[in-house]
Amino acid sequence: MNRKFILARCICGFATGGVLGRRISCGRCGSNVGLTTESSYDNGAELAQSVMLANTPEELRTELEERLSKAEKSVSHGVRGNGINDLIRSLSNIADDNGLLTIDQLEKHSSVWSITRKELDRFLSIAEAEGLLSRTGTGTWILMES
Repeated sequence: MNRKFILARCICGFATGGVLGRRISCGRCGSNVGLTTESSYDNGAELAQSVMLANTPEELRTELEERLSKAEKSVSHGVRGNGINDLIRSLSNIADDNGLLTIDQLEKHSSVWSITRKELDRFLSIAEAEGLLSRTGTGTWILMES
């Protein structure tokens, strides 16, 4: 099943992403009222990058886009450790049927992965930046690609 991903903007001004047809709430204020769809994507990674750029001040966007481009080139040339790949693969096993993950689920598995909470937080930040996860609320994410 192909999912359609959408970028929506809340009345508070914050951009958020989600899956078309599923309930979306603002990552800043938590509201699910007054969200306006701005664009749609076939790919979760594209959505995550668009959400990040939409929430970045205009004066920083160019620099961020340049850094993302460099990071994408590094990833495409195989600059990743096997440990990270193992973590990424296991996310799809942990996620529920809708692709949702919670911090509680991830903390339980952090001992299996032999990582600290600080390392887990760093991994989650990287996974969001790379478009693997999109934050759907406090302590919850949706797996964008499996």
